[in-house]
Amino acid sequence: MVWYLGIWMGPIAAVILSSILFGFGHIYMGVAQVPRTATVGLVFALVAFASGSLWPAILLHAAIDWNSGELGFHILGENGQFAEG
Repeated sequence: MVWYLGIWMGPIAAVILSSILFGFGHIYMGVAQVPRTATVGLVFALVAFASGSLWPAILLHAAIDWNSGELGFHILGENGQFAEG
């Protein structure tokens, strides 16, 4: 999205707008999480812009998602309930 938006608005505005859109794309997590995910989106956009490739940002996103999934599994357990003990 950074490259697509950058054609019309320049790289700085494109990075900012794509980060905001990334945040709102995660609104399903709750409205309070939008600023946090927009900040993460800013990091992803900067990584993609600096590297000239989307792949490092994709791998970083996958690593964060995997880590969150592992934490959730260990906290909630296999059946989605809080583990006892």
